Amino acid sequence: MINWQKTNRKTKKQLGFTLIELTIVLALVGLVGTAIMMSIYQVYGINSSTLARVTAQNQVAFASKWITQDAQQAQTIIVDSGSSGLPLYLKWQNWDTGHKTKITYTISNNDLLRQSQEFDENDISISNNIVAVAHYISSDPTETYCSYTPTGTRLFVFHITANITG
Repeated sequence: MINWQKTNRKTKKQLGFTLIELTIVLALVGLVGTAIMMSIYQVYGINSSTLARVTAQNQVAFASKWITQDAQQAQTIIVDSGSSGLPLYLKWQNWDTGHKTKITYTISNNDLLRQSQEFDENDISISNNIVAVAHYISSDPTETYCSYTPTGTRLFVFHITANITG
């Protein structure tokens, strides 16, 4: 005959997990997993925004390099009378060859375009090149504009804003 009291005692001493304990563990694992996924998403978002910021800064630096170089050579600076001052015209004469150079800066489709035209001493066109010196440049006249004061201190200002979205 089986002693039911001994069998009953054995089942009470068996080790294992109750349904409540398993539910609590699953909830904790879900919370930890969610926290890990949120931190990974934040790191990815930070990297994307940092990359966009660096790209915008690089585009402004490219534009500044070209405009500064041309403005230093310019003997004549002409800004448009519109609200943004663009297009910007920079002109000079090369003393070695007698050739004249005319640089025109405009914004088209969020690209800052530099058109370089060279003329010989008889004002005959020798070359005409257009290149995009910077991308993602805002065409809003409150964000990208230029001005020039030819008298007194001779102040030339070119304010550039690059916008990276996405």
